Amino acid sequence: MEIIQNDTLNLDGSHNTQTNYLTKENRKNLLPIRVVAAGVYDQNPPYNEGDKGTYQNNHKNNTLKICTYNIRSLKAIHRILELEHALKNLNWDIIGLSEVKINTEKKLEKQDYILMYRGDRKGKNGIGFMVKSALKGYITDFKTYSDRVARLDMNFGITTLNIIQVYALQSKMKKDLEKEVESFYKQVEEALLETGNDTIVMGDFNSKIGWPLEEEKSICGPYGYGERNSRGVLLMNFCFENKLQITNTLFKKHQKQKWTWKSPNGEIKNEIDFILVKNRQKTLNNEVIGTKFSSDHRLVRITYDINQICKKSRAKFGIKKKDFTSIESKYLGIVAKDQFTYNDDEPIETNYKHTLTKIKESLTKLPNTTQHPYNNNIITEDIESMIMERNTLKNVSNSTFEQRKRLKTLHKKIAKKILRNRQKRRLELLEKELEEKSSTKRSLKQFNGGKECVKSLKNAKGDKTSNRKDIIKTATDFYEQLYSKNNTTGEIIAHQRISETIPCILNREVEWAINKQKKGKSSGEDNITNDAILAMIEPLVPHLTLLFNEILEQVVIPEDWSNSLITLLYKKGDPNVIDNYRPICLLAVLYKVFSSVILNRISKSLDEQQPREQAGFRKGYSTLDHIFTITQIIEKYNEYNKTLYLAFVDYTKAFDSISHDFLWKSLAQQGIHQKFINIVQTIYKNSSAKIKLETIGTSFEIHRGVKQGDPLSPKLFTAVLEHIFRNLKWEEYGININGEKLTHLRLADDIVVISESAEYLQQMLMTLDNESSKVGLQMNTTKTKIMTNGEQIPITISSGSIEYVNDYIYLGQTISFSNALNKEIDRRIALAWKRYWSHKEIFKSNLPVHLKKKLMDNTILPTLIYGCQSWVLTKEVIKKISVFQRAAERSLLNLKLKDRIRNLDIRATTKIVDAASTVCKLKWKWAGHIARATDGRWSERVLHSQHNPRDGRRLVGRPKQRWCDDIVEVAGHTGRERPKRERPGNIWRRPIPKHGCPNN
Repeated sequence: MEIIQNDTLNLDGSHNTQTNYLTKENRKNLLPIRVVAAGVYDQNPPYNEGDKGTYQNNHKNNTLKICTYNIRSLKAIHRILELEHALKNLNWDIIGLSEVKINTEKKLEKQDYILMYRGDRKGKNGIGFMVKSALKGYITDFKTYSDRVARLDMNFGITTLNIIQVYALQSKMKKDLEKEVESFYKQVEEALLETGNDTIVMGDFNSKIGWPLEEEKSICGPYGYGERNSRGVLLMNFCFENKLQITNTLFKKHQKQKWTWKSPNGEIKNEIDFILVKNRQKTLNNEVIGTKFSSDHRLVRITYDINQICKKSRAKFGIKKKDFTSIESKYLGIVAKDQFTYNDDEPIETNYKHTLTKIKESLTKLPNTTQHPYNNNIITEDIESMIMERNTLKNVSNSTFEQRKRLKTLHKKIAKKILRNRQKRRLELLEKELEEKSSTKRSLKQFNGGKECVKSLKNAKGDKTSNRKDIIKTATDFYEQLYSKNNTTGEIIAHQRISETIPCILNREVEWAINKQKKGKSSGEDNITNDAILAMIEPLVPHLTLLFNEILEQVVIPEDWSNSLITLLYKKGDPNVIDNYRPICLLAVLYKVFSSVILNRISKSLDEQQPREQAGFRKGYSTLDHIFTITQIIEKYNEYNKTLYLAFVDYTKAFDSISHDFLWKSLAQQGIHQKFINIVQTIYKNSSAKIKLETIGTSFEIHRGVKQGDPLSPKLFTAVLEHIFRNLKWEEYGININGEKLTHLRLADDIVVISESAEYLQQMLMTLDNESSKVGLQMNTTKTKIMTNGEQIPITISSGSIEYVNDYIYLGQTISFSNALNKEIDRRIALAWKRYWSHKEIFKSNLPVHLKKKLMDNTILPTLIYGCQSWVLTKEVIKKISVFQRAAERSLLNLKLKDRIRNLDIRATTKIVDAASTVCKLKWKWAGHIARATDGRWSERVLHSQHNPRDGRRLVGRPKQRWCDDIVEVAGHTGRERPKRERPGNIWRRPIPKHGCPNN
């Protein structure tokens, strides 16, 4: 036994001598003072446990830790959690994975690493890579050749690294093994065709090369393990043909540190996992490391000299931790106090940069408490002890039957406990979110397994590429061309009020604008999140007020405000087509605050210029106004057998296409003060953007369109759209509603054109297409549809003919001339079930019933009854809704029909809001709202119209039930009168009688 004395200095200046007795057991826990061959555990772990960016330590010596590991499956979620735990104290940068066994191809961005994989057969094969997040900017391509061969390309400046991960066939898999093996090596050779000098081929080759021969020195070192088999001969020939060095043979290791696979009984050990390199001199070490992960393979790692000092990632303030606790917010407020000073003698750019610097300095003083909420409390001490026991049993030579049985039991117990703890942790977070916010979106996002990246894109020629640089270039080229049409003169529009002054921006306006910013959103190029300025709102407000007033006075903006990052948000359709992504601009946070202030100033003026046809982005209007109007028009035209044509217009990239010249003209035409027009024009004058995926692309100029993500953009777009419709001469078109012409309805860019004849509709669409093209908008003929209850006469515009359809989803509701309501109810119920089962783990869990009720009322019910105010409430409709809700209630209580429990007893337990009654009440309230309305909106005009066309005739027999029939019955009207605004207002506020709901 050795004795070690540690002499330490206490706070009072005295010395404290502590004696440690070094026994054989705790001697193993001490790390050597030099790098030695790794054994069962990694003897060269990360520099400290909390360091997540190990590449920064490795790259001080220009090296990468590159590993290959047969993990025997990542199919189950507990396998990923267990792997992350096993790698926590391992020093690695890149890991090639064999036997992933996931039947799909994905690229996921997790908090600390990027996971890429591909599998073609369920439960078999599959290969992939794990790359530390700090290295994601160097990834240029992830290319797969099959579910056994994949290549990762990384560009480090003067060095391009190509890593090929393989998983060879097992020796006793098929009778025609020779052909399969030959095909496998051909795929590896194909992957080698486009590689350079820094190439690594690694993985599970299922081959034994034994001890190298003297004549094999060109591809091997002098060190080997075991005996060579026929598959080993093939591997040696492959290395000779492709001039690859087997790194496993280059460094002297103990025989215990050579084997990479062990049989289930522990008696047979072989070296079948290899790392092959083209450049022998850059391989500084090869080591075999045992991990605490459940696999019969061991991890093989090399230290590779990349001959290039990697650049550090850009500093991120508040991006990884997007939200702050109340304590952290108070701390930031205190730290930032008195930090901001404004110098009137300095230019705006200097004061702006000073503001950013002080915000970032304050954020750097905040202790880094970023954690993994996803993994907290999942790998507990009892699981850790079982993992250690399992690892001990794995390393037992010539294990007994009982030991093998115990090892099998431990595998199952660990998997079950991890899954149970994960589920428990997940439910705890979900319960907390439900108690606080009645939403699960945030918690579910933490458990979604990572953000899925764009795997591949088709370029302008239609060629598909997975190369990361080519993907960035494809997106950059597409949006550069989209925004390139420069029809902007740059001239300031003359305006009669140019000499008028505008009030200064007040502190309360800035405070309102900051509080309006949503939490948890990504930052722009300034790397400052909304959460950061919300935490520092008190000291920031007076400083920003001075800055914004100076900008408003001088009409000069900071340079950063003209720049933005564009991230792609997948919509639907083929994910390889760039047109199926929505570009979202990530803007500087202080610009968004300033933009919100300007928006608040001009919103009232713009809203006053909008007609009743426009319901988008307006206070007091909703989608329901137009849904109700359309359904009422269809109901009345069907009742009187009149022909009606509806054209649902769709624009291609509407927000990205409008002309800036027409934007300035539209704002001036609609009475916006010239100072504000000049500010907006200055923002867009030198506007530029970059595509942001894993890396950031090159900058390109923006000459048209408005930025999606800018608070101002919706109002600017609707202003241009209003400019278009003011130039249309549609006075003689449309349909007659009480002596007024209704030609169209619009909610932002969702437009429906209304006509009684195909001829008039043709003329209306032609003029709309012509006027739209002047401002840069192009009608999309593939998505623009026509619906009619008459003859389907062909209608064409400049870009092609338009298709007729029987039904159309307009603003989230099915619109049709025949059986529309039944289609919509069935669709609503299907969507509600889909939403219900997406929350299966909550509804089928042991969470309290009151939380399940909360989720049902706030998530499932709105999905089920959306747009119910426009429904004709028949007994069949009410029955369908009630049947769904009762089935959902039984499901969340884990009851079945055969249990014979009454619905009243179930409802007494769940206390869920009754859907049928809610539908009736909402329709009743909507009727009162429309009856009392006095602003002349079309939903009111259609409801109050005594529509009895002279040229229309009803069919013989009892007419179909109308929307207003149940309302008239409850309100006490007689005949076929509609509820009128003259009725006393309190009639619409009283409780709905029982006979107001058809099933009661």
